[in-house]
Amino acid sequence: MGNLTPGTTYSLSAWTLDTSGRYSPRVTTRAVGTRTTISSNVTTLYYGQSFVLTGRLTRVDSGAGVPGALVELQARRLGTTSFQVVATGRSSSTGGLSANFIPQWGTEYKWVYRGSSGGGQNSSGDSLIGQASPLRTISVTSLVSTYLPVDKITLGQSAVLSGTVAPNHAGQAVYLQRLDNGAWKDVAGTKLSSTSAYSFTLKPSAKGTYYYRVRKPGDVDHLVSYSNRRTLTVS
Repeated sequence: MGNLTPGTTYSLSAWTLDTSGRYSPRVTTRAVGTRTTISSNVTTLYYGQSFVLTGRLTRVDSGAGVPGALVELQARRLGTTSFQVVATGRSSSTGGLSANFIPQWGTEYKWVYRGSSGGGQNSSGDSLIGQASPLRTISVTSLVSTYLPVDKITLGQSAVLSGTVAPNHAGQAVYLQRLDNGAWKDVAGTKLSSTSAYSFTLKPSAKGTYYYRVRKPGDVDHLVSYSNRRTLTVS
């Protein structure tokens, strides 16, 4: 059957008409709508971190969970148009859904239940109309590492602040920031190498204590990110 509205329950009847004009006994069945929810323990995380995606598949007529239903998890990278199936599995005895992931980039997820006829894993005997959950977006922040081999120099000397951005963002810009009167300000910029590495030479023109960090602007599938603060004292 096609053109049935997800989330709606239908009563369906069928019969046959023979060549003599007589009708067969009517057979009635129900097609029960379902509802699929989606949630997660976080909506934003750092590259390399894991999260848990959950949900529940229920009947709209009773609110009861649908056990043992075959469900797909589909995902779409932010900035793209197509969903891909990234996992399949069956709902728990209460209709629960769960999956663990470590995303490389910002991603939209949805559970997709395609419905089932009576019998098999569907012990109720009713046909069930499938439904996709709403979208759940998980945003990912890049990791900006920093390395400063010294924390003290004398006036006239220089120090090199270096690091990497993960995942690889070769060719994209990063900016050196310095804390100035309580506000972070860009003081230099460079492009990431083919290995997603960068370096900045620090050579303050006056004695004092300076605070630096590196900013990686956000892009279509990663949030803006900042390195840890590094301190350099000039004597």
